[in-house]
Amino acid sequence: MRRIGIVAILTAAAVATAVVGGSTGSATVATVATVDGVAISREAYDEYSRVFTAPDGILRVSPEDVLLSLVNQVLVQSEADRRGLTVADQEVSGAVEEMHQHEREALSLPGVGDDAAFRERVRMFLLFGLVKSEVVGPIEVPLDVLEAEYAADSSLHILGFSDAVPVLQERLISQESDRRWVNWLGSQRACADIRILDASFDIPFSTPGRGCGAATDG
Repeated sequence: MRRIGIVAILTAAAVATAVVGGSTGSATVATVATVDGVAISREAYDEYSRVFTAPDGILRVSPEDVLLSLVNQVLVQSEADRRGLTVADQEVSGAVEEMHQHEREALSLPGVGDDAAFRERVRMFLLFGLVKSEVVGPIEVPLDVLEAEYAADSSLHILGFSDAVPVLQERLISQESDRRWVNWLGSQRACADIRILDASFDIPFSTPGRGCGAATDG
């Protein structure tokens, strides 16, 4: 398994969970939203909200952000299925063990567990990484862009340009990767049939727009 930054895993595992519900219209599970027919259950929403809830019981993000994160997870899982991308149990176990190792080294990382829900959050984080790598694709930074970035960042002037290039490349590639990822997620939401079934959420449902492969009126 590729080594993954432990703090990044822990942070993302805390904000990524795959407990989206079953089929739309279940008689036993309340459904707060559907994404292309995949239901997000009230149970899933409540469990995910607890990740963002402070000890005083206050939700640290908006309910809409919680729900939109769950929507993103459905879309990422769908893309992973389409591309045949999976995360093996061994990879999840390796990531969880790495977290426990850091705990043993007294880094005091809160929230590390080994229960099924936590392992599922880790799995989803790893899956996000696989899908992101696929949809973002390779990124090359032109020399003139590196030079401009170097000139604009005086903190790097203690280094010669050639020595600063790896730092600049990592920074700019990360920025461009994040930009492409955000744009991809936005395009997936724009093209998905998202229906918010709980009126307490201040999010309108959407239907696929033109150019997304959906049927249109002419």
